[in-house]
Amino acid sequence: MHCPPTSRQRGRRPDPTSVQATTLMEAARRHPSPTSTAEQCADCARSNGCAACFEELVRRLQSPLLHFLMRRLGSRHDAEDVLQETFLTAHRKLASYRPPGRFSTWLFTIAYRLAISKRRRRRWFLPDGGRSANGKISADDPVAAARDKERRHNLWDDVAQILDHDAFAAVWFSYVESMSADEIGRILGRSSNAVRILLHRARARLTQGIGPRWRPGGDL
Repeated sequence: MHCPPTSRQRGRRPDPTSVQATTLMEAARRHPSPTSTAEQCADCARSNGCAACFEELVRRLQSPLLHFLMRRLGSRHDAEDVLQETFLTAHRKLASYRPPGRFSTWLFTIAYRLAISKRRRRRWFLPDGGRSANGKISADDPVAAARDKERRHNLWDDVAQILDHDAFAAVWFSYVESMSADEIGRILGRSSNAVRILLHRARARLTQGIGPRWRPGGDL
């Protein structure tokens, strides 16, 4: 039961310290801020064990990660498995993340390596994105088969057919994720010069294999 304020209390001015504390509490309830960068969220999650910041990282990055993994693994089920494993690994190894490098680069590095391991474990996997030698989708994924029929002439399908795993990843990271040669190199375990050479050769192959549909710097 709350007692009514006394006349003295009614005339008292707000305590600035109390007002500041209330403001901080309200800011904390809004934490993390929509304007916080992924790096700020990662630093807070790492330094303070902030679950809200890590959840924000998952919310922001799960879609681009899943998109990449589906292209590389050819199966939504496998891609979702690796996506979950990626975030579990990132949470477990968060202390090893070091700014000022982009958090997304560090996370894609984990996803890329887990995808390679997945491909090796699943020896039935077809490296051209799920197609067999006769061009058909593996029967274990009817959803992928329907998706393939809809996107048969999609440019990225053709890119995946032409380039090997590392070359495809380098082109994807460059054009879709707008990563620099240095960032791609950290993911692929190559020097930035080696990445530039890889990209140059990949573009040449795509120009030859796809023709006018391949426009470096264009909208993929």
